[in-house]
Amino acid sequence: TMNFKEVIGVGGYSTVYLAKFPNKALGAVKVYNGSQRLHQVFKNELEINQKFDHPNIVKLTGYCDEREEGVLVFEYIPKGNLQEHLHNSKSVTLTWKQRISIAYQVAHALSYLHEGANALQIVHGDMKASNIILDEHLEPRLCDFGLAKEGFSSMVKPPSSSRG
Repeated sequence: TMNFKEVIGVGGYSTVYLAKFPNKALGAVKVYNGSQRLHQVFKNELEINQKFDHPNIVKLTGYCDEREEGVLVFEYIPKGNLQEHLHNSKSVTLTWKQRISIAYQVAHALSYLHEGANALQIVHGDMKASNIILDEHLEPRLCDFGLAKEGFSSMVKPPSSSRG
């Protein structure tokens, strides 16, 4: 990560850097480091991201799994996240037509995760405006699947017993 200087995102589990590769391509490099617990979050995100291909979900292009550090490489999406566009006066103001289109495409991507290809039944687990990034045409892409779970039964908690 010493070659990656420009931080483009910081989360609870990782840091995302802008990578400039020798072929002039750009990428978003997500680095998990530290504990075994964080390595499990990395492994989960890697496994989940390898299961789907959808135009409204950011594409995983590579990874590195060495020692206690995990690195995921994603396509770089240039226009920032939806949170910035909705609440930052310096960003492009979205028209209502664009907002409705974004909402529809996000719903389509979530439907794909829940019911789509091969009945994935993936629950994102951290759906929020900052985890929706926009491309150069303001088309949304879901990202950050670190808390995702596979199978709806993983989201159902057993009833707690009460003692009287």
